Amino acid sequence: MKAKWRIGLIAASLGAVVLLGFSLRPQPDSASPQMSAAPGAKPAVSEHLDTPALKSLSRAGAFREHSILPPADLIKVGLRHYQAGRIDLALDVLVKGSQRYPDNALLHSVLSSLYMHEKNWSAALQQVEEALRINPESVQDLTNRAQIYTRFARHTDALHDLDAAIAKNPTYLAAYYNRGSLEFNLKEYARALADFNKCIELAPRESMPIFNKAMTLWALQRTAEARATLQEFIDVTDKPQWKEQALRYLAKWQQDV
Repeated sequence: MKAKWRIGLIAASLGAVVLLGFSLRPQPDSASPQMSAAPGAKPAVSEHLDTPALKSLSRAGAFREHSILPPADLIKVGLRHYQAGRIDLALDVLVKGSQRYPDNALLHSVLSSLYMHEKNWSAALQQVEEALRINPESVQDLTNRAQIYTRFARHTDALHDLDAAIAKNPTYLAAYYNRGSLEFNLKEYARALADFNKCIELAPRESMPIFNKAMTLWALQRTAEARATLQEFIDVTDKPQWKEQALRYLAKWQQDV
């Protein structure tokens, strides 16, 4: 029996591009349900204008004098612009901030994440490498760089980064999820299954690893387990479009007995 289902690696990546509580949420596509953000991430931040400097600039109009802001406030301004759809302005604020504060790892990390969301992979790689030069212990940046590497088919480098992230933080869910997704796409199904099982151990109510476990079991031709796991996903997910899609898969799988 040949598995026809493919787990998306980038858009479905758990924990990618989540910044200071500000989540960039990929939309579902026709191939598989997509993961939106790391467990516990908030959909937006409410404290963008909570510092005196930012309040002053807000009253002055449109945050024109960015040069006087410290890095943390520049990041908040950039994310505020991005959240409002002012993408070019957001990137301009953060690029200039990273030039003014070249040794601030978080500025480079946030800028890389926004470039990832905009699918500017070369710029994203340049910025995340700067972030890791300054702070090589960042498991989020290692995980994000791994995702970028996959866009350039640098699978060995991606696996190295994910292994390193897990070694530094053995409970970092996003690294296990991304490694499992990459292993699946490399047809390393047994390894992928182990990583998705670890995700479920760390976050039992997080639905996307359950879905990917079902896909992996199906690829391994463990069909009864795959159907049971997909039913578990249907029971757990609170996203109607994901539930409907999984029900279609389950109906197809039940025909392939």
